Amino acid sequence: MTKGNLQISEQGQNRLIVEMAGQYGTRPMDALKEYVTNAVDALSGVENGLVSVLLKPDINSIVVQDNGMGMSTEELERLPISIGESVKYDKVDQRGEKGVGLLAFGSLGMRMHIISRQSRGDQYGYLRYEISKNKGNITYELSSVDDRDMHNFGGSFNYGTQILINVDEKTFRNKFKSTLVKGELQEIYHPLLCEDEIGFELGVGDKKRERIPAKRPRGASIIDEDVSFQTRKAKDLVDHVFHVNLNFDKDTDSGRIGVYSKGVMVYKSILDLGEDLIQGCELWKCRQLKGYIDDPNLTLTIGRDKIDSQRNSNAYNGLVEMLVSLDDLYWPGVEERLERSRTEKDRKLIHTIHGKLQRVFEYENLDPLNKKVKPESEKQIIDWGVHDDKTENGTERRKRKKRTSPFGMPELSNFEIGERDLRSRLEDRTGEAPFIRINESHEDYQKIVVEKPQSAEAELYIVRAMAGPMALWESTKAVEDGSTYISTEQHIEKVMRRTDDLVYKLIVK
Repeated sequence: MTKGNLQISEQGQNRLIVEMAGQYGTRPMDALKEYVTNAVDALSGVENGLVSVLLKPDINSIVVQDNGMGMSTEELERLPISIGESVKYDKVDQRGEKGVGLLAFGSLGMRMHIISRQSRGDQYGYLRYEISKNKGNITYELSSVDDRDMHNFGGSFNYGTQILINVDEKTFRNKFKSTLVKGELQEIYHPLLCEDEIGFELGVGDKKRERIPAKRPRGASIIDEDVSFQTRKAKDLVDHVFHVNLNFDKDTDSGRIGVYSKGVMVYKSILDLGEDLIQGCELWKCRQLKGYIDDPNLTLTIGRDKIDSQRNSNAYNGLVEMLVSLDDLYWPGVEERLERSRTEKDRKLIHTIHGKLQRVFEYENLDPLNKKVKPESEKQIIDWGVHDDKTENGTERRKRKKRTSPFGMPELSNFEIGERDLRSRLEDRTGEAPFIRINESHEDYQKIVVEKPQSAEAELYIVRAMAGPMALWESTKAVEDGSTYISTEQHIEKVMRRTDDLVYKLIVK
């Protein structure tokens, strides 16, 4: 019997390294994130740390630079021969762990340049990675450069590290527009930008680089504080602290709560953790909430591959329990805000449509149903409907006197048992202006207006809910004023056609 460890041939190793370099092929911004995050890590313990991202359209390249301690010649020499090893592994102040992030350039282009030095008087250490034309392997070249050579890269600097990536032209033009890059960086590093302990700046070509500000949240703050919990590891109690930031924005329906690890986004949404208990929490599903949770001390290494092996750990279960408890604590208040916001939006929509229908009702070419007409015996019927401004002969039709709409502002109500199948009804009390009462508890109202509040379907629903009772009131007043109908069917037809008049005249306007 023969036993041993599996091995990879040199050709196999080369092919796997190239494949790892292209792992972000459909997500170029994730590839750039590897280098920006490395720059952030290089600033640990550095005062006035600064990460610069420079887009160079003239050569389709991206430069990422930090003003950290820089790398020695020995450190540069070790990089290309230690793929898969990482000095950051298990360090609580560092975010990487697999030692393959530097290969991400292969998802953007064929070549990368690393330039670093530790003080102003030193030469720059220079390391170049390049994927072969047949994509069979990645070669490297190690040398040094001086200030006279730095115009070929991102410009000279005193100390720190600079990485220049030669990007595929199509990828650069389509994926790395300055506005897109700025927005992505603001989202990926939001907590770090808020803390302002590390600066981020973005430049394009020879233009002055501009500081990237944090996106300030809109709406009301629900919570912005550290939340702690304890778990047991062996015989010891371990403290875990997460920063939780939640903001309620009634004017959005695309909110989500990101998951961050030491200030860097690792999941766009808490729901991406894929936990059933979290999926059942209304708080984390609410589309009017924006914010994040951040593990500032990397106690759970969220976002690393190790998270999957930790899903049964006490620490991870403690995180899930914390999120569930936050749902219990804050959802009732958020739900109340949602209800108030929804009611405000519904009323605003209804008031807007009420004003439009008022103008349609008063429209000069929309004949009143109680217009004086000749008796039925003379083959005349009640004139109704929408008419053109001109006669058949092309002459101007005589303008009719503008009517005044009698309807008051509509109201939202929950209809009682026995009326719950009604979408709306007319309220016409003696001594009061008639108005329309809309049933907000109706199933269709909930599905159309509540779930899709700013849609054309919601607006049409409200229009029809109001137009029908308005037409009914007008036909009733016509009878009271002496108009007659041949039959009940004709009366119903008049109401239906008047409803259509109001609806479609509004659509036309």
